[in-house]
Amino acid sequence: MKNKKLYNIIFAAVLIISAAITLFVKNIDIRIYVGYVLIILSLIALLYSAISIISKNIKKNLKSIIVFLAAIALVVVFYFISPSNDLPISIYEKTNTPLGWSKIIDAGMYLVYTLVGIVIISLIYSQVRHLVKK
Repeated sequence: MKNKKLYNIIFAAVLIISAAITLFVKNIDIRIYVGYVLIILSLIALLYSAISIISKNIKKNLKSIIVFLAAIALVVVFYFISPSNDLPISIYEKTNTPLGWSKIIDAGMYLVYTLVGIVIISLIYSQVRHLVKK
């Protein structure tokens, strides 16, 4: 219980400090850097929490570990199968996007399309299974 109170105090302090910086600091660069720091701290807290929960009972969480590794494998596969010259260079120049980002953007789009497809198929499967059970 003591740790929970400490976490709540830290969380409230971070919220108050970030709100004060957002409201009272006029320099946009400082606000952006504070945002970056908060995102990085959130990711560190998320990873710490996930690793501590998973490490307590690895056998119980094996399914989650496999799903996480499959998602990483999908990202890697999509990165390697995405074309690097699918758009004219003029489009990249208009948006000031480096050419190296083409494969990363395509891999992200393929991943989103795949995940949406998986969600749709899961919803259809769930509804059909529900109808068959009745």
